[in-house]
Amino acid sequence: EKIVITPFAGIMTNGGSSFTVGAIVDYPLGKGLFVEGEAGVVFENTWLYFGGGVMYEFNLKNSPIIPFIVGGAGIHYVAGSVGDLDSVSSTDLKLNAGGGIKFEVSKGLIMRTEFRFYFLDGSFERLAVGIEF
Repeated sequence: EKIVITPFAGIMTNGGSSFTVGAIVDYPLGKGLFVEGEAGVVFENTWLYFGGGVMYEFNLKNSPIIPFIVGGAGIHYVAGSVGDLDSVSSTDLKLNAGGGIKFEVSKGLIMRTEFRFYFLDGSFERLAVGIEF
């Protein structure tokens, strides 16, 4: 197995919705288990996030679809107003959990779609699509 880098684009929601981009890096530990790092920016005021966690892929034999689950923690820096939140400037710890599917769209090109729920002192969701390299 190899290190996988997945640039992504998506929507972050919290009462409203905002466009987000970032990247996920997965380091394989074996048997479908990966250590994961992520970083991104949300294009509503200033909202940066960095995190780490684990991902587990379910091996479905003879299937083009690979379902997975993710979970972890990260640091979120927000300055300005975001969705239903009033004007803030803070750095917070957030936990996250979610899942998604991966599938081969053409030879060697894997698409990753995922949904993550971020929580702890306020919550929001991210729906994202990326291409693995």
